[in-house]
Amino acid sequence: IRHGYDYKRIIPPLIPNHKGTWVKVTHLYHVVQDYDIVVLLDGDAYITDPRMDIEFLMKRWNFTKASSILMASDPGGPDNQDSKGRATANWGFVIARNTNLTKAILKNLSRCVRDIPGCEKWAVTWSYEQRAFSEYFRDKMKIGSELILAPCSEANGFATSNSGCLGTFVTHVWTDKPSMVKRFQKLMMDDLMMLLEDKLWLDKHVSEVVTNDIEK
Repeated sequence: IRHGYDYKRIIPPLIPNHKGTWVKVTHLYHVVQDYDIVVLLDGDAYITDPRMDIEFLMKRWNFTKASSILMASDPGGPDNQDSKGRATANWGFVIARNTNLTKAILKNLSRCVRDIPGCEKWAVTWSYEQRAFSEYFRDKMKIGSELILAPCSEANGFATSNSGCLGTFVTHVWTDKPSMVKRFQKLMMDDLMMLLEDKLWLDKHVSEVVTNDIEK
């Protein structure tokens, strides 16, 4: 409503013998065919301030016309590292540009378990498609141009996560999912009130008067 974007909520069937999160790869591939830019958000992730547009974030993180995919870095620690010791890229928030590279990466990642020896491990082992991407596809992209890794402090986590990932611009409550309903209710109510306030002050509903004298 605020920015004029299209919004889609996708509830796909599960892929047999895969963790449920794998479905986002296939359906991001399908959706990006119809748009120049697609933003994917998990059900436990949201833009921290809905007044902020995606264009601002793209500019902040240098997601240029040469860029195909942007993801947030995960927090440090052995559970979020690939075999090279790098923090994995988190698939809870993704900006994808409709490029041949984006579509090739997504299609091949969706088939990783079937086609790439060793990838079958990540079908049901943490961190699933995130780890598969980091192991087999991350190095096929130029980091900093084709693939942008937004800082964890800004594009992942939440203020009380004690992880260093503060959710400054994108909140992702991976370890506090039960709070999501209340968080989203508050977010929507706050945004609705801000929209109404903007409407009341900027439209013809406001009349400024110069006197309280009933005779004038």
